[in-house]
Amino acid sequence: MFPRWIRRGESDLVTARNKTHGKDSEIPSACFGKTMLQVLLVVFWGLLVLHLVSLTSTLSIRQLVVSSSLAVRGITADEVDNIQPQTNEAVGGLTEDLVPPREADKTLGGLTEEFVAQGEADNTLGGLLLSPELFEDSRCISRSREYQLRKPSTFKPSPYLISKLRDYERRHLKCAHEAKKFSPQTNATEQDFGGCRFIVWMAISGLGNRIMTLTSAFVYALLTNRVLIVDRGLGTDELFCEPFPSTSWLLPESFPNEWMNNLGSNSTSKFGFLARNFTFTSSHNGYSYIDIMHSSDKDDTKFFCANCPSYLSSFPWLFMRSNQYFLPGLHLVPEFHDELDKMFPERQTVFHHIVRYLMHPSDAVWGLISSFYETHLANSQHKVGLQIRVLSDDPALLEVFPDLVLKCAQEKKLLPDVALNTNNSAVGNQISNSVSVLVASLRVVFYNRIRELYLNHPTTDGQQVGVYTASHDEVQFLNFLSHDMKALADMYLLSFSDTLVTTSWSTFGYVAQGISGVNPWILTKFDTTDTVPEYIKNYGICNRGISIDPCFHNTPQMDCENRGWTTDPGKMLPYIQHCEDVPWGIKIMDPATGGH
Repeated sequence: MFPRWIRRGESDLVTARNKTHGKDSEIPSACFGKTMLQVLLVVFWGLLVLHLVSLTSTLSIRQLVVSSSLAVRGITADEVDNIQPQTNEAVGGLTEDLVPPREADKTLGGLTEEFVAQGEADNTLGGLLLSPELFEDSRCISRSREYQLRKPSTFKPSPYLISKLRDYERRHLKCAHEAKKFSPQTNATEQDFGGCRFIVWMAISGLGNRIMTLTSAFVYALLTNRVLIVDRGLGTDELFCEPFPSTSWLLPESFPNEWMNNLGSNSTSKFGFLARNFTFTSSHNGYSYIDIMHSSDKDDTKFFCANCPSYLSSFPWLFMRSNQYFLPGLHLVPEFHDELDKMFPERQTVFHHIVRYLMHPSDAVWGLISSFYETHLANSQHKVGLQIRVLSDDPALLEVFPDLVLKCAQEKKLLPDVALNTNNSAVGNQISNSVSVLVASLRVVFYNRIRELYLNHPTTDGQQVGVYTASHDEVQFLNFLSHDMKALADMYLLSFSDTLVTTSWSTFGYVAQGISGVNPWILTKFDTTDTVPEYIKNYGICNRGISIDPCFHNTPQMDCENRGWTTDPGKMLPYIQHCEDVPWGIKIMDPATGGH
């Protein structure tokens, strides 16, 4: 595979030829000379590759691609020789038949070379992502095509974050294959795993929670120089692409999963137990279990206290089970302050950047996303996403909630008003496809009510509104792959919105706003129909969010010194405050806003 700078030379040559035969025939001699040199280099590179292939019959096309990728990232040939056999095993034994030949039309996952040359920052998000061509696995279309559909983010990754990610990729490539050496019966040290330390993310809870805990665990790995290894459970590999080139983030198939799944609140290796009994030693076979659940006790939440990172550094393996977005809590650890601020100088962007870096929908999910987008959303001038979920047992609330959503959207000028006394058949000359509204909800009743309103009545300003929904399963099916695939598609479709309305407490909405980088309007949580008038009077129907970062619902009990009383984590740092929708939760708000 040719280096990208050589391929840009080919594209430049085509452009030069076109201009020569057109009006723009004056080409600076220096530019033309550079192009000719690049053409010669292309020929030289091609001959060299052919020569290598003829001499090395046992070296597969896949190995050539991997070696080229590693060279681009500064990894030496000796390192390639040492780690290549494990790399092949780690990615599941992919053969060279799965490595496609270079396409005749010189496209990179749908992107032409000319487009890459002109808009390279869009393809890598300002350097956040590696170029898609460095991934030899061709089964991840979203890696190269997603950002053709998405508007550029207003938030740019810091150079320091980019350098940390490149360092992490090298570390993951070096260490991932060492995971197969783990045994719970062996009192191992870091040296037994090639100088590598690991954090294993254990899948649990709904999809929104899993995405947020996975990004939290990855940031923890960045902060502590660990390698993130992911539980194969709940269809992770069928929902998302591998995020790192030439290696895998999945646990080896031979890993003792039954033993791992038995780790729980009563485990003597649990961090909370060790913290309570001051037993941070290597007597637990080199591993500790981290419990950050809604049910965690005060000892478990000492994970967020000072000195915890140094205590846990003696364990080469950490196993983490969480259903909480605990990233805001990492700011409470003094040892992490400087690193977090250097990686994320715009503090509220931590989830935004990491979820865009780490999570790429699988081809099966991307098929759902792209087909719906092209059919319903691509041609609209403005996209509005409505993420609606009623977290109440009051059935009557389902009947009034669609009207509350519409009232929020129209009062805040998020959707056009309608002329209720006029039907659409009596009105002409409306602007075609002005606004597309995506309704993401388990309940079809919300979609039907909003669609009927705009279908039957014209807007007062002449805009035409199209209302769409991608799925409505009526109830949530936890840990069903088909349901999770549709849910993930909905999250990403919502994230293409210019304007977002989300539901209080909903991790589904948190993920969509985080991917998009759009500050949402948050619907007030109503408990029953009886409380609606009072809540509207006191809180309004909906309010603008303060930051794009999700909320950490289960606030840690900060009694780090065993004083018998806790410190409010929402008052410890000016940029960590209580959430707009969950008063006891905390989130990253930057700049500090002074509360609700």
